[in-house]
This record gives sequence, C-alpha cells and structure tokens, in this order.
Amino acid sequence: MQKIDRVYKIKELLLAHKELSVKDIMKYLNVSEPTARRDISYIVGNNEMYCRIRNGISLFKKGHEAEYLFEEKLGINAIYKKQIAKSAVKFLSDKHTIIIDSGTTCFFFATEIQHRKIQVVTTDLKIAYQLSNTPNIKLHIVGGEVRSGYYSMGGIQASKNLEQFYADILVMSADAFDVSAGVTNIETFEVSIKQTLRKIAKTLILLVDSSKIEKRSFYKIMDAVEIDILITDKNISQEQKKAIQELGIQLEIAE
Repeated sequence: MQKIDRVYKIKELLLAHKELSVKDIMKYLNVSEPTARRDISYIVGNNEMYCRIRNGISLFKKGHEAEYLFEEKLGINAIYKKQIAKSAVKFLSDKHTIIIDSGTTCFFFATEIQHRKIQVVTTDLKIAYQLSNTPNIKLHIVGGEVRSGYYSMGGIQASKNLEQFYADILVMSADAFDVSAGVTNIETFEVSIKQTLRKIAKTLILLVDSSKIEKRSFYKIMDAVEIDILITDKNISQEQKKAIQELGIQLEIAE
C-alpha cells in the first residue's frame, strides 16, 4: 500500500474510532511499527486538526471534535459516497425544484445530475461551480458568508435569501445521524442554514454513509423524524436499519 493510500485509510479509521494506537495501525494496515510511526508523524505534521497521543494519534484538537477540510473529505469513503449520490438521482424528475446542501456527498450528487433538465438552488460554492457550465440546469446560488476551507455559505443574509425559495426536494448531508439525537453537525456555522433549508423544502433526502450512522456531533440540526428518505451504503447494520425504519423513514441502501 502506497503512503497516500495509508494516510487516507488512517484518516477513515480515525473518523470512526477517534483515536488509534501504533498497534492499531499496524494491525489494520498490515505495516511495520516504524512505518506506522512515520505515517502518524506525517499526518500530525501536515494537519493541525490531528494530535499525537501516547503511542498513537487522535482526531481531537484542544478538547473539541475535529473536522476534515473539503478536499480531505472527498477521499474518505468516496466509493460509498458516489454510490449514495447515484442512488439519490432516481427520486428526481425534471419538474422538480431541488436544493442541494453543502458537503462532499452532495458534491458527488451534483456531478450525477449535470445532464438533467432541472432547477437547482445550492448553498455550496463547489457545487455551484460544478453546475455553472450546464445550460440545461437553471441554477440559483444563495449569497452569504463563506466558510473558508469548506465552500459552504451561511449566516443571517444566507438564511434571509433562502426564504425567497420553495423546493420540492432538499438533498442534505450531515456530520452525524442517530435515531435519538437526530441530525447533528460538528460546527455551528451551517446549523441555522440547514434548518432554514428544511423549512422551505417539501421532501428531505438525507445522504449519509454508514460511518456517520449511530454517531452524534455537538450541534443539533433537526430531529430524525423530519427526514423523509435516508440513503446510505451497504455497511449499515441490521439493528440500524430496523431503528431507522421504525421511525417511518424510507431507507435506501446504495449498491
């Protein structure tokens, strides 16, 4: 396994486990101790959101939950995110007006609809740029404050601008989902705008890969019952499936 592949894999593992020891990395990646330690040093040295712990590495910084930058997130669980994005397209018709939330899974969704004749509102600069050269799509971008390193828009002005729209479908992602805690986010910046998005959309489709299910982040966006359709990957457990379906949420497993 090449270094870049090992680094991505370690970051994926950290997203799920929060901390990894040197022995954990040796076991999961089948590498030697010196290689595991060098990879830890590389990750910590190139991203301040990670910190070294005794004989290992942690995803925490200054006592708070860390969050990957957009470009880093693109490489994490990318195969599953693309499958989820492709699965979401079947719920669209050309008559729909849709809102696309920010985030990497939503970005992959945007790449899947480039050839559709559809009206789109988005709160994400990356997605807006991706769709800006597609003449068949009528594109609206919500102005507001831009979150550096994530390309999402938020703030009071963004929420006010959104009140001018109504959408048939909202395609949303999140940092975490739990049937009890609902939809939650690591940072507060996007919380109010995501809540506004839900108010102006008839149907909510939540795109979350299975690593985010049965997880909780610090800031609550909405209760689980506000979700109409949840799309995830095949690694979801049977217990998680049952809990989601018992809430009346339509569950789709992307293949």
